[in-house]
Amino acid sequence: MNKRDFLVHSGGLVLTNTAISAPLGMGPRPAQAASAQAHWEALQGQVFACQTRLGRPIELTLSAVNTGAHHAPLSGQAQFTVSFEGPRGRPLQEGIYALQHPQAGTTALHLTPVAHGEFITYDAHFNLLS
Repeated sequence: MNKRDFLVHSGGLVLTNTAISAPLGMGPRPAQAASAQAHWEALQGQVFACQTRLGRPIELTLSAVNTGAHHAPLSGQAQFTVSFEGPRGRPLQEGIYALQHPQAGTTALHLTPVAHGEFITYDAHFNLLS
């Protein structure tokens, strides 16, 4: 899969807590929003390469894809969260990171650290409008 296809199927560049306006009719269609979530679900358990802000390599494992609490498919919204687990020894600060996958390609996601335990859990939130 090339980079363009990955971005189209994953919902494009996602920025959490940021409003992005687009002309009417230009957002993803409900089928595209559903396929974006399914695309991430298919990658669950797989490893993504990333770099810390200091340029050190780090691997993040896609651990979960959860539907949002306010998910309303009939309203044309698809909300879901993609969670990654990373090593405690190389924590990432909240921010945008390029995640690389051997088959899916590279995409940029806004990652937020949400839990610390055996691993550090990072969330990327999707809110796709049609």
